[in-house]
Amino acid sequence: MGDNNRNNGSHGSNGMDSNGSVSNIMEVDRRLLEHILQAEKYVVDGEHLFDRIASKFKITSIFPSRGFHIGAKSRKAPTVCVLDRCGNQQAVDAACGELAMYFDTETNKIVAHVAIPPEKHYYVIGKEGCNVRPLMSTSGCYIHFPETSRDLISNSPAKNHVTITGVACNVEAARVELRKHMPIIISFAVPPHIPTSETTMTPQIRSLARKYSLTIFFKQMQDARYMFFKGPRRTAHNIELAASEVLSNWNVDRVASGHSSPSTPLSEYNIYITVQFDVPSVYHTLIKENHALIGLAQQTQTRVSFHREGVSSILYISGPLNDIKVVMAQLQCELPYSISFQLPEDITQDILALSEQSYSSLDGVVGDCVSERVSVSVQLIRSQLHVTVHGREGGVGAVYRARRQILQHFKCTNLHNYGHPTENIDTPDIDFLEDDAYFFPPYHGSRFSALFGHPERMPRQRSRQTSEQEQMPSPSMSSSTTTSDTQKKKKKKNAKNFQLMKMVNLILLK
Repeated sequence: MGDNNRNNGSHGSNGMDSNGSVSNIMEVDRRLLEHILQAEKYVVDGEHLFDRIASKFKITSIFPSRGFHIGAKSRKAPTVCVLDRCGNQQAVDAACGELAMYFDTETNKIVAHVAIPPEKHYYVIGKEGCNVRPLMSTSGCYIHFPETSRDLISNSPAKNHVTITGVACNVEAARVELRKHMPIIISFAVPPHIPTSETTMTPQIRSLARKYSLTIFFKQMQDARYMFFKGPRRTAHNIELAASEVLSNWNVDRVASGHSSPSTPLSEYNIYITVQFDVPSVYHTLIKENHALIGLAQQTQTRVSFHREGVSSILYISGPLNDIKVVMAQLQCELPYSISFQLPEDITQDILALSEQSYSSLDGVVGDCVSERVSVSVQLIRSQLHVTVHGREGGVGAVYRARRQILQHFKCTNLHNYGHPTENIDTPDIDFLEDDAYFFPPYHGSRFSALFGHPERMPRQRSRQTSEQEQMPSPSMSSSTTTSDTQKKKKKKNAKNFQLMKMVNLILLK
């Protein structure tokens, strides 16, 4: 005897066998199950999450189906069995309820959009997916790169965004790791006293490249020969060490007096450094017209230039190395970042009714409950609202706090800390950039908030009632009457639009 049950988007069946044992079988997401079984954060004091839940509710065990194998390419959803040999159905149901919070791929799932130039996708993915495949396995997220060729340069925002789908805290961890695979190039002009024989790929240079696992090459540009060091940002410190070792062997002068050695930091050499940094070409105009970035470059005595503005993603930052690191980090902080998530159907109906009653747009109804400096857009797709929160990479904490405020305001249930019970991913602490702690210390996105004019928090928005009172016409101001008439026309237009939206929604439900 058994009946079907739905737990947060996963099917389940329960029943009692002839020995009096009670079990509940739950269908779960394969990628998320693999992540929970392998990730260290689910093991506390040597006890796995499944064992802790079983001990908490005093049931026999929780285990995946016998045919489940990590890394299998089967499309069939795996199952998890919750078993109690003493026949306590109530305890089994309670354990299933808590377990479902971890496997809730509808309410807790988000889609993050990370700005990565299409011509650098091959570098981030790695040969035969050697970078992305392990990352998807360890994070439990699905990472999608839009279809582009290696040499394609696109000004379409969709082509410049890589999407990461999964549970919120895992998505954020995957985003940080994905950034570390972006390439970085440090270059400088070869000093005039260096003979031409040493500015080729000598055995010593090849050995140095193997030692630090990076690419070294030379280029003749105008009247000088340049040396380039290329590698992923997660090992940027190795690039700095390799360049320092070369300059030490060449006996290049230091800024301060004293002899140089292979351990001398690159920033102490009297040489003009250029770092190549990649920003999607679609955002070049945003960077060029940002007066705060111009002020930042002036404060740090650096120069920011484009290889081919609006065409190539390559950006050059020249100047003192420590100042270059600051500008490079701040540039990444200014890149757009957004997350999307769905609201349950019952909450969707409540929001539709609320927007119709208040003659407000869906964006306004959902956005009114957000106090962060972000923008919110809402779409109705197949009887469910899809909410997108737009922010910047230097303020990802504000993006996740806005999501939390929306979910709490509309009383979304069964949210286990909105991603993971032991991690709070929407604090300002995640606003740090940590590509390589040895290359530069963790950089906080709010470092130049005063210069860029985006503090971490906005003043809370005024209530709709207060706003309407302030907009009431005043006898002493003739312009207020015109404003009131315009608002009435806008409300009537919104009312017609929502009536039409409601009819479309009813058709979809049928």
